[in-house]
Amino acid sequence: GGTFVGQPQDFRLSVSDDSVCMGGNVTVSLDTPLEGEWEIQKVGVPNWSYILPGFGLDIDTEDDLDGPGQYRVIFRSQSPQFPNCVSQRDIYFTVTERPDFAVSTPTPSTDCITPNGSFSFTAISALDELRIPELALVAGNLAAGEVRNFSGLYPGIYTIETRVGGCARNEVVIVPNSNPPTGMQFTVDLIGESCSPAARV
Repeated sequence: GGTFVGQPQDFRLSVSDDSVCMGGNVTVSLDTPLEGEWEIQKVGVPNWSYILPGFGLDIDTEDDLDGPGQYRVIFRSQSPQFPNCVSQRDIYFTVTERPDFAVSTPTPSTDCITPNGSFSFTAISALDELRIPELALVAGNLAAGEVRNFSGLYPGIYTIETRVGGCARNEVVIVPNSNPPTGMQFTVDLIGESCSPAARV
């Protein structure tokens, strides 16, 4: 008797983005709906991998992966007609580090016209760039652990813009006003929802 080898199933994998910042999502999908088994491996880390069932993957890089690096996704499908014939394809994507920093609790300014507010900025990761447009500040190549102190500030909103490679992270810092003018003071009252024939209030 002879041995018959069945044809492997033909399919392709696609990835939503082959390079994504840490904290983003990556979707890996098939061009053909097949049941099978997914495996995610971190390149260069032989003991890190896990296996999932399903028709596709939606990967949260923050919760599902092992930090920045290159990852290999493998899909294996077994043919119903030929159980011993397993088709396998793989695809790669890279997760890059995003900026990490901390901002202290701002010190309020005395009033609207006295610039004595302040806050400090700490680069937790190395940063390619730090910008604060309201201060016309542009600083490059901050080392991890580097601290920048900003004082002599008027009350208001300051935008922290940071970048590492192609990954950015922005945050807003509010320097409060300790003595706002009387006309600017207000309170907020919570009123329950009510309905009328014309609308809901």
